[in-house]
Amino acid sequence: MAPYEVDCVIVHYRSGGAVNDLLTGLATQADVLMQTFVVECGDDGSLRGVDTRPATTVIDPGQNLGYCAGNNVGVAAGTAPYVLVANPDTRPVAADVVSRPAWCSCTK
Repeated sequence: MAPYEVDCVIVHYRSGGAVNDLLTGLATQADVLMQTFVVECGDDGSLRGVDTRPATTVIDPGQNLGYCAGNNVGVAAGTAPYVLVANPDTRPVAADVVSRPAWCSCTK
């Protein structure tokens, strides 16, 4: 497999089904190799089975690190040159929104 182009980081804190909806939307993204890191900062049971999704990793730091530190953990786990930080309630509006060059103008 080619190297990932984008790492997506999601900090999860009792977000219910929202994170699953976001992961479903991210799975429809075309023309980009993306891996996703879900940082578990508050378990409400809604992440069961999430780590079985392709290119998705759940990271459990063992405590609520907060939003900023949680994102730092997710970013550090990735290897891609670009990072997409997404709140669990984010919804991709088109199948190519992540691959459009305008969504991010900076790299790691």
